[in-house]
Amino acid sequence: MVYLAQHYAEAAVAHDPDRTAIRCPEAGMISYGKLEARANQIAHALIDAGVTRQDRVMICHRRTADFVAAILAVLKADAIYVPLPESSPPGRSRRILEDCRPRALICDAIGKSRLGPVLDELRVPPVEVMLGTATLAGVPDHRPPSVNIDADLAYILYTSGSSGSPKGVMVTHANLTDYVAWAVGYFGLRASDRVLNAAPFYFDMSTFDVYSAQAAGASLSIAPAEELLFPARLVQRIERDGITVWKAVSSLLTYIVTIGALARDPLRSLQRLAFAGETFPTKHLAEWMRTLPDCTFYNAYGPTEATGIAACHRVERVPGMDELLPIGTACANAEILVVREDGSPAGVGERGELWIRGACVSAGYWNDPAGTDGAFVARRGSLAAYDRMYRTGDIGYADADGVLHLVGRRDDQVKYHGYRIDLGEIVSAVQSLPDVRDAAVLLLSHPRTRTAELVAFVDAASGHQVPSLRTSLQRMLPACMIPSRCIARSPLPRTDRGKLDRLALERAYHEAVTP
Repeated sequence: MVYLAQHYAEAAVAHDPDRTAIRCPEAGMISYGKLEARANQIAHALIDAGVTRQDRVMICHRRTADFVAAILAVLKADAIYVPLPESSPPGRSRRILEDCRPRALICDAIGKSRLGPVLDELRVPPVEVMLGTATLAGVPDHRPPSVNIDADLAYILYTSGSSGSPKGVMVTHANLTDYVAWAVGYFGLRASDRVLNAAPFYFDMSTFDVYSAQAAGASLSIAPAEELLFPARLVQRIERDGITVWKAVSSLLTYIVTIGALARDPLRSLQRLAFAGETFPTKHLAEWMRTLPDCTFYNAYGPTEATGIAACHRVERVPGMDELLPIGTACANAEILVVREDGSPAGVGERGELWIRGACVSAGYWNDPAGTDGAFVARRGSLAAYDRMYRTGDIGYADADGVLHLVGRRDDQVKYHGYRIDLGEIVSAVQSLPDVRDAAVLLLSHPRTRTAELVAFVDAASGHQVPSLRTSLQRMLPACMIPSRCIARSPLPRTDRGKLDRLALERAYHEAVTP
């Protein structure tokens, strides 16, 4: 049988419909049988409303069990789900809606109130499905007929784009099921496991949580959004729910250490902890490992365009303070090449760009053939039309044992608080503000605290209040992309070739933050 993304939950129902599928504060414990019935109802509502194969369905809803049911429902209706944050600024929501043109919208009251004005303005008439009991009363809960295949798209995730507009990464059922099959085997997931979901469903980290748990018949614990603002409470949830598996953002693990929450709660249940999204400072990883000696730790690597995890390294011992962890070796059914600028293979220890090939490689960017052609290239000499490689923009090298090490970025994409951000999108937003003549944004390390900061350098008209920029940007960008500091500089320093002088900007930053 060829598995599609919605089949994992269906198989879990066939095995044991009463097994707990989801734990969340709002709904309590939801069995696989109830999750399946709810997803079937939503799928029927979508089909009755005219949703057909490969239509886009936008989901704008709080992180609850209903969100997971909505995801499964869209797949059961042969459609593509497009998750959107409820907190997404109107400007960003507008650009995404214009790009993907959804046929339907699944939302709660908050999502409807946020997106309603944008939908009216754009005259986009998606069918609305409100997730309330009254809305689905009388809707059948049997499984609807489905005709999608593994080459069909399962979802589109919008990430930051250098043009100033978000990019929609297209992921097929084949991409997703290949990833899930590897993850379940590699991490040894079992039906007795309890997987923590702390990642938003519009973030690619969440695909591991949702689908790996279902494939193993395990239980998924959804941490409410407010617990991410107070990580000490998140730690308490891990202890209370008996979490055994967690794929976490490195910055969140760092914060848990720095506030002392790890020392207060023993987390006896946690058995496997994978960290990803950005570099995890080894001094904080060492504290996690010393506190949880029976837990296995993994350094995971993979861009959204490679579906989930493309390479992984099991951390065998507590690292030294200044030790740099490798990202390991490629996952099963994937290959990561280190490539020179001329496209030839780099030698052992030689730095180059990481290119990924295999079943994990995304179908490209929605509605952006030029962007797709620039980032995805055909493998030389291959006779297979689908054998493409994704150019990650990450710089790394392979050692004599074939283990991969990551050293930096080729372009201006950065990882900040676990999110991949293209600085060009922030620059575009800043430059669009009145009285702003020029702008630059850098991710810099504070000279005293060594914490990363997004810093905007702004050349603005006389009398413009730089501190007010952050307030203006809150209406245009998600919170993770708002610069924490804005520095006035007129004009911005540039080299004799007209390029931005980054070193001069870094010096200006150090002068601004150093007493």
